[in-house]
Amino acid sequence: MPSHNKHVQQILQNRRVLAHLDVTCSDHRDWCATVAFYIALHQIDRYLAAKGVKEELADSHKKRNWWIQTTGDLKHAWPPYRSLYDASIDTRYLCRMPSEERLDALLENLDDVEQQVSKVLGQTV
Repeated sequence: MPSHNKHVQQILQNRRVLAHLDVTCSDHRDWCATVAFYIALHQIDRYLAAKGVKEELADSHKKRNWWIQTTGDLKHAWPPYRSLYDASIDTRYLCRMPSEERLDALLENLDDVEQQVSKVLGQTV
């Protein structure tokens, strides 16, 4: 698994991408949802890296989802993370464009995941 710092770098890069996308533009909402999901994914991965979880134990969405659902520190992050995960699948594979209201909710979910990870690690990004 990449280091905690590598995940922080990716979070910051993805945030820059999200900042360049116009969340109010209907043409960009799918990408906003996808980038928001990947920010959340790297937040979870930075937690796992900080806790010393080996890459092969969290090298797929299925394994990562298991960690989130079963790790006491992360359980509260599961509902908002799951919402982002589902939305990314909807946009990437099913070509479903989230509504403006749905995207607003997804961005709130991202904030929830980031706050939860920051709380348990004692550091924000």
